[in-house]
Amino acid sequence: MLCYLCPFWLLIFSQFTLTAVGTELPICIILGENSSSLLLSPIRIKPAIDIALEQIAHLVKDQSYANFTFRCTYSYDGCSEPIRGDVAVAVEAYTSGDAWAFFGPPCNDALVAVADLSASWNIPVISLSSDSSILDDKARFPTLTRMSHEITALYDFVVALFEEFKWKTCMILYDDNYIGFAKGLEHTIHISGVDAHEHLVEAGEIEEALEEAEFVSRIIFISADGDTVRKLMKTAYDLKMISGNYVFISYHPFNNTGDFGDDSWNQTLYFDLILSH
Repeated sequence: MLCYLCPFWLLIFSQFTLTAVGTELPICIILGENSSSLLLSPIRIKPAIDIALEQIAHLVKDQSYANFTFRCTYSYDGCSEPIRGDVAVAVEAYTSGDAWAFFGPPCNDALVAVADLSASWNIPVISLSSDSSILDDKARFPTLTRMSHEITALYDFVVALFEEFKWKTCMILYDDNYIGFAKGLEHTIHISGVDAHEHLVEAGEIEEALEEAEFVSRIIFISADGDTVRKLMKTAYDLKMISGNYVFISYHPFNNTGDFGDDSWNQTLYFDLILSH
């Protein structure tokens, strides 16, 4: 899918250059860390960008567009904590003349910061991910284009779910791959009047995360890979949290076992029988 999306954003950029014959357009590409566990890591995005650049070059050669080229500079410091790393990359690229446009960063908090700057500089910024409802504000982010799925409808569904069952509190447990969704969900349901909390589940801290959730709310959202979901539910069983007093809802944005893994109870592991309940 990325191979189709990346040519699209480059085509968007190229619409601004039809009269700029011979122009070299600098693009600053801000990516996250190079980890195969991240949904939009550089090892997945970079090949798609290369394909897109090749397609644009062919269009220019065929005279479908004016004679221009893209000069891309890459940063792999995106989605850093705190987000000032992304801001520093954007400011340095802009002040040094290396940012006619930005591609990325792919995560929500970092993109909010970069998109705010891009709006003040009046330059385009494109993101393949970053599905936070905060970024829906076109008055605040007029130069931002997102290629991700529509997440607002899901947030609206969750709000309606809380209203239907009159739930007033919520704990959101998430891992590194779902930071954007967790923060976006927390923001949306908090606005609706729900006392929402979030907790990043670190490796080896499954029990601690659930114990914290136990004292916060009986409504628990889980946004994590399949293996973490299994471990959370196994630990919930050990903590006697599956007697009906707690509601567990697991969310994953894409039906892709390569990213999510397998959360099926039937994996011939010693606690399969427990999870089958």
